[in-house]
Order: sequence, then C-alpha cells, then structure tokens
Amino acid sequence: MRAMKWSDTLSVKIRRFDNEHKQLIALINDLYDTMSYDEENKVPVKMLYALFEYTINHFEHEEDTMKKHGFPGLAAHRAAHQAFMDKVADMQSNYERGSITLMGDIALTLPMFNFVTSWIQNHITTVDADYSEFLIKAGIK
Repeated sequence: MRAMKWSDTLSVKIRRFDNEHKQLIALINDLYDTMSYDEENKVPVKMLYALFEYTINHFEHEEDTMKKHGFPGLAAHRAAHQAFMDKVADMQSNYERGSITLMGDIALTLPMFNFVTSWIQNHITTVDADYSEFLIKAGIK
C-alpha cells in the first residue's frame, strides 16, 4: 500500500519539479512501508533525514528558479517552505530531545507522518501550482 500516489493532478507541468515531486512521494512511501513492518513505527533515522534533506534541496531548486525568472510570488512561496521546515524541526526537536542518535531508529509518530504527507500533497496542488503557468511562460519546461 502507498501513502501517496503520483497522479496528473500533482503535475506542475515542469519536468524537473515533477520528477522531484515524484522522488518526494517515493521517499514518503518508503517511510510508510518501513513503518508498516514495525508495530512501533520505527524507521531508520537516516530515512527520515533523507526525506527532509531532499525536501530542502527541492525547495532550493524551486526558489532559485523562481528568483532567476522574477516570479512575483517568491516571497510567499519561500515563507511557506520556511514554515514547513520550522514545523518539522520543532516536531523533531520535541520528539528527539535526547532520545535518539543518528545511528539509531526513531518511532515516527503518525501525526508527524500525516502532517508531512498532507502538507506536501497540499503544497504541490495549491502553492506550487501558482508558479507553474508563470515559469512555463518564462520558458521552463
């Protein structure tokens, strides 16, 4: 079973960003699969950090492209990205406070997983959709 599935409704019609979104979904589904095999929802910390690192890199790619092409909604988009990173960092900090090491496993709470999954899906279909037409008109494919 998959936590998220790629569909055309998630497409921003820009190949690079669609591919990065597909990779984000694959990472989310890998986490979900790992959680499904463990009653305590333990996943390797490196899987969780891989998802967050990839997400941060993706955010940077979007923001750099928007800045390069003068997208007028860049500040709001950047703020949405930062709010997500702040929320994830806060959730991690509250959970991890001295309880895990980078070599161990983490019990990924269902609320944290659901937040990340729903936020990414909603962000792609609403906030990312806002830049699609602008960047396509700027020649980004």
